[in-house]
Amino acid sequence: YFQSAAFPDQPLGRSILGSVSNVNKFTRENVFNYLESEYSPNRLVFAASGDIEHDNFENLIREKLVDYNKSKKNIVEKAEYVGGEYRETRDLEQVHIVLGLEGVSYYDENYYPSQVFSTILGGGMSSKLFQQIRENKGLCYSIYSFSSSYTDTGLLGVYAGTGENQVKELIPSIIDEFHKMSFEISEEDVARAKAQLKASTIMSLENSSHRCESLARQLIIYDRPVTHREIIEKIESITRSQVIQFAKSILNNNHPVLSVLGPISRIENFEKIIERLRN
Repeated sequence: YFQSAAFPDQPLGRSILGSVSNVNKFTRENVFNYLESEYSPNRLVFAASGDIEHDNFENLIREKLVDYNKSKKNIVEKAEYVGGEYRETRDLEQVHIVLGLEGVSYYDENYYPSQVFSTILGGGMSSKLFQQIRENKGLCYSIYSFSSSYTDTGLLGVYAGTGENQVKELIPSIIDEFHKMSFEISEEDVARAKAQLKASTIMSLENSSHRCESLARQLIIYDRPVTHREIIEKIESITRSQVIQFAKSILNNNHPVLSVLGPISRIENFEKIIERLRN
């Protein structure tokens, strides 16, 4: 729902599974037409990790692709962030909230600053959101931030789950932490976040499946593998001023997106939330 509100009526905002009515209409012909249209060699990436021999792996792929569909032009509709809100009242124990702003693409110079920003804001128990909103104010049990990038845009968001009585104070408190990120970040905050991101990068190398998925993603996005050393160097190069500048830029140039589920009657109107973000 959060992504649908951010990118309405476009591919990036649609459910991967599709709607029940559409799935029920699928035929064998639909499936084969889709296969013919989308699964062509110029749109395929093969990646492998573990005990393999590269040349044998490559030769096997070439053999299997001899009679494969001819390459077709890859046409991708560019995503355009819109923002907005989705509200749904449900009989749930908690109110579930995702509040966010437009982020950056994989190619944006602020990609790594955005990762550091998100880690400081809500990446773990030492983050601003966890310490201020959960530990100090006791407004929720679960809260974290995330930064999702795509080839042409991105999303930066905060998830929180809270009780109906706490929700009125929770959203203004989250917005306060967003604003503080544009002037209260310390050198220690940045160093801690960078260490956390570097540790995560190094630990991911221990999992062959994760390494394989990362290689495939890098080939699709950057047209080449990106070494862990290069990633760590990028993270290490981020400065406090870059993170603060990123914080200011997203608050100045964005219309927010909000998704809420549960007993939501005490959540203030969307216009008030927009006003809080802009002030």
